[in-house]
Amino acid sequence: MIDWAGHRLHRQAVIADDGQWVGLLDEDGVPMLSMPPLVSLDAPETRNAPEEMRATVRVVSRSGLVHPTVSELIADRLGVLDAEGRLEPAANDTRMVAVERAGGKRSVYKVTHCVAEGGSDAPSTMEVHAMGVLDLLDAIPCWSVPLSITGTWHRLDRDWGQEWVRERDVQMLEMAAQADGFTVDGPADVVVHRLISESLAATYRGVGIAADEPIRALPLAADRPPSPRALVRPDDASIWATVAPVAATAGLTVSARMWWPGDDDPLGDLTTPTVLVEVS
Repeated sequence: MIDWAGHRLHRQAVIADDGQWVGLLDEDGVPMLSMPPLVSLDAPETRNAPEEMRATVRVVSRSGLVHPTVSELIADRLGVLDAEGRLEPAANDTRMVAVERAGGKRSVYKVTHCVAEGGSDAPSTMEVHAMGVLDLLDAIPCWSVPLSITGTWHRLDRDWGQEWVRERDVQMLEMAAQADGFTVDGPADVVVHRLISESLAATYRGVGIAADEPIRALPLAADRPPSPRALVRPDDASIWATVAPVAATAGLTVSARMWWPGDDDPLGDLTTPTVLVEVS
């Protein structure tokens, strides 16, 4: 179990010396270790778009020691080379990279793939490719009928067409192709916020997550300026595919950041690493 207070002091010390702390996180967003020395870091910020990050790190020390990030990201495929003689490993478990700078500014990215160069047994450098946590909204449906998702599972051995080879646990739900769905109408910021929060809630209900939700939507600011009217009929595409055009048209910004214990808690009930989505 991580000592969050102690790790915060560690990050602050590294930032004071080097200007930033870069670390590898596990699938729950918990820091595992600091990344090896950076050769380059490209992490541009783009409004209303999942950010892409590319970092090149030196994974072998002058004395020949291999940094433990290698075992986390590519050890399972060491020795597997592409046509050009480069290692192209992919982690089996979700891993993230955090970049934190002075003032508590923190950006977190989900690793998509890595390219290692050097010997097949011990690569000398590794290029890490990742996407910002806003991209997580592109992997969750924006449900057309969110109330149809009850979280009730049924064990079945067939569908309407044929018997299955083995039994499966299934849920009954309604989708836009089968039902009228629902339409969200109102100020654009309210509409976008509702689509995000209701789709997250329906997804958590469907998979049985009742606490420590990994992604939360922050409440809209009380003193926000007026927003133009928007009318959206979800069609079960991803949350991001549904809300991005509305946000762009209405002049809204949808952003996401990772909250850690020790940060100011805007919701008042956060206890574990959580991606906070904000509509402004």
